[in-house]
Amino acid sequence: MKLTWMTCRTGSWTRLSDVELNLTHFDNLEGVYVIWYGPDEGAYVRIGQGKIRDKLRRHQRDPEVQAFSKQVLFVTWTSVPERFRDGVEAFLIQELKPKLGSMPRNIDPIPVNLP
Repeated sequence: MKLTWMTCRTGSWTRLSDVELNLTHFDNLEGVYVIWYGPDEGAYVRIGQGKIRDKLRRHQRDPEVQAFSKQVLFVTWTSVPERFRDGVEAFLIQELKPKLGSMPRNIDPIPVNLP
């Protein structure tokens, strides 16, 4: 499955702390997201799915995620139909091995392009 990962208007990755979650772009937006730090010696922190605005707002305040904020935290997201989300999330977790969260059980991964 080919996904379109979101970036800033400038084409660079968005900092988690700078995401303007009140924009209408996030109204009814559901899909998957990836949070990481880096970029050079970075690592993936959290991968998830659901209502993007709600999830990212929670992670902006989540002490577990923010424990990595000594480095710059970046985020990207993409819309994914609900019936594919579990499989896409499973694939991303399998491939990127985030520091937080765990692999969903009994879910067949759906291969996608990585951010």
